Amino acid sequence: TLRFAYASGFSEDERSELERSAMTRLPGQVFRDKQTIMVPDVEAHHDRIIAKSHDRRVQSRLHAPILYRGESVGVLALASSKKFHFTHAKMRLASFIAQMAGVVYGNLLHLDELDEQLNTIRAQREEILDLSAPALNLGRGMLLLPLIGQLTPEKAAHAQEHALRSIIKYRAKTAIIDLTGVPA
Repeated sequence: TLRFAYASGFSEDERSELERSAMTRLPGQVFRDKQTIMVPDVEAHHDRIIAKSHDRRVQSRLHAPILYRGESVGVLALASSKKFHFTHAKMRLASFIAQMAGVVYGNLLHLDELDEQLNTIRAQREEILDLSAPALNLGRGMLLLPLIGQLTPEKAAHAQEHALRSIIKYRAKTAIIDLTGVPA
C-alpha cells in the first residue's frame, strides 16, 4: 500500500480510501512502470479525485516514481487546482526531487550498516595506534618504547599517553624510546 507522507485537502476517510486504492490508480501505475506521469487536465483523464473538504477539484496532477537501485520505493504525487499547472520544467524538477528522495531512502536504509563500519574503523585505528607505540617491560624498572612508522602529531600524543600509562603500570624508573622504526 502506498501511504501519504503529506496531504492536504482530504478528510481522514478520503485519505484512507486514496491510500487503499492507490495501487489501482495513477500512483500505482507510476510505482509499477517507474515512469513519471503528468496529467495536465484531470477532467479529460479517467483518474479523477475530488478534494471535498476544500470544495476544490483537482485539475492537474503529476506523479514521479521514487527509485532506489532501480526499484520503486514510493511515488511523489503533486496536484493542482489549475489545469495545465505542471510544465515540463516542473516535471523535470519533480523527477529530480523524487530521485533525491530515492538517494535519501538508500542512505537511511544503510545508515546502521555505515555506523557499524565507522565504529569498526575507529576500533582498528585505535589498534593501529597501540601497535605503532608498544611498551615492552624489560624488567628491573626498565621499559622499552619502540616507535614504528611516520610520527604524526596524533600518533606522538598517543605514544606519550601510552608511555606514561605504561611507566606507571610497570613502575619503570627508566624508559628507552627507540626511534629506529621512524623514517627520517
